[in-house]
Amino acid sequence: PNDIADLRAKGCQIVIASFHWGNEKEYSPTETQIALGRATIDAGADLVVGHHSHRINPIEYYNGKYICYSLANFSFAGNNKPNDMSSFIFQVRMRVKDGVAASDAFKIIPIRISSRTDYNDFTPTPYTKETNIEAVLKTLKSNGKKLDYAVEEYPLKWADEE
Repeated sequence: PNDIADLRAKGCQIVIASFHWGNEKEYSPTETQIALGRATIDAGADLVVGHHSHRINPIEYYNGKYICYSLANFSFAGNNKPNDMSSFIFQVRMRVKDGVAASDAFKIIPIRISSRTDYNDFTPTPYTKETNIEAVLKTLKSNGKKLDYAVEEYPLKWADEE
């Protein structure tokens, strides 16, 4: 809370907290992650983004802010062929009015962490096959059922995008 307050005092209009957390190879956040993510929002952060579990985790919309528990590996050099190369790009629209940031909307872009299937070349690449995209969406939705504030839909486009 003090770090967030210090950033605000220095004039930061948007505060994004990034946590290296979670159990490796788990598709859901731990109770500690959930408590810390929500406490970070309650302390004034505008967005929480996590990584470390090497697996995608669901997103919560808590007190008007998003908590992305894990983007999985995204761009990861620790393994030349992880057994799950799925990840996603999280994009959020924020508006700042009278010094207060509000999350307007978000979308995700399901990706694999490599442009190749035979090894990890560290080139995040959007999925084009509908089956891969649906697998990412199914994983996020399924594991979000355990969260009180899980988002129900994972839009792939902005509302004003065709």
